[in-house]
Amino acid sequence: MTIIDVLLIVLIIVAIILGIYLIVSLRNLNRTLNDVDNNLKELSGKVNPILSNLEIVSQKAVSVIEQAQEQVRNISSSIENVKETVAKLSFKNVKTKTVNPALDLIENVSALSKGIAAFWHKLKG
Repeated sequence: MTIIDVLLIVLIIVAIILGIYLIVSLRNLNRTLNDVDNNLKELSGKVNPILSNLEIVSQKAVSVIEQAQEQVRNISSSIENVKETVAKLSFKNVKTKTVNPALDLIENVSALSKGIAAFWHKLKG
């Protein structure tokens, strides 16, 4: 046996050991990937109901917010209507007095005539 034969035998033994190591490593890698796959499937099974519940909750929240916004719009509109009505009433009284200054004189004459009529009625009665 020559040195080349010995080195060839060592090389074959190293190749066999390397092949066995690769087979074992690939088997371990395959088990690890299967475990990761199983864990992902389990996680997906747990997350899907949570996501559907979250979707339902978010839809209800959107509905509540829309209803609240509608109520705020209604209240705002009502407040504006009340403001306009009050403004119309107060400006109407101011406008009528400024537009017709004789109205005060007519009201005073009317009150005076009622007072005189009440006085005569009291004297006769």
